[in-house]
Amino acid sequence: MIRSMTGFGRGEYVDDVRKVTVEIKTVNHRYLDIYVKMSRKYSFAEDKIKARIKEGLGRGKAEVSVMVDNFGISDADVRLDKDLAGKYTKALSELGSEFCSEEASGITLSLLARMPDVIKTTLAEEDEEEILKCLLDATDKAVRDITEMMLKTRHYIIGNAALNRILDITNIKRKEPNFANAREIRNILDQVIMCQNLRCAGTDDKEL
Repeated sequence: MIRSMTGFGRGEYVDDVRKVTVEIKTVNHRYLDIYVKMSRKYSFAEDKIKARIKEGLGRGKAEVSVMVDNFGISDADVRLDKDLAGKYTKALSELGSEFCSEEASGITLSLLARMPDVIKTTLAEEDEEEILKCLLDATDKAVRDITEMMLKTRHYIIGNAALNRILDITNIKRKEPNFANAREIRNILDQVIMCQNLRCAGTDDKEL
């Protein structure tokens, strides 16, 4: 039986554009409590990240850290308001011709650039759907990593195919009424091991 929900899992997604790292730290808790720490610009994905973690853990207090590193891509866009710059130019020209000598009324690029809202710096827009896929991929790997760690604490040696099957069965069982996470996972593991032992002619081999 997986009595403890204390653990750590780490998952990464890497492509030519970015690297996403998700780390999950869990401690025992009667219910599921998930806290996600990440940049505000990715807050649109928080609920779906929580839902994905809920599918894999079921209970425990989880602290999730999400880090996104964009390779060679600035997180900011610089925008020029040409219309506003033109209005400033006209207003400054009129001001200069009215109150200043010809030498003092010259309008420089430096002066225009300092005028309010002529040049704005904003966060660069990204494809939210694409970013979400990257974030969830790294989240899935982190959940898998922490699940494997919890299994190893019970000295199970588990292959990829068996682990995927266990996670699939657990997700299905969780949708049933009165699902008790730890007890159900214990039952699933025991059933798999029993079948494997029978196939191995009664050996006590725990390899799945």
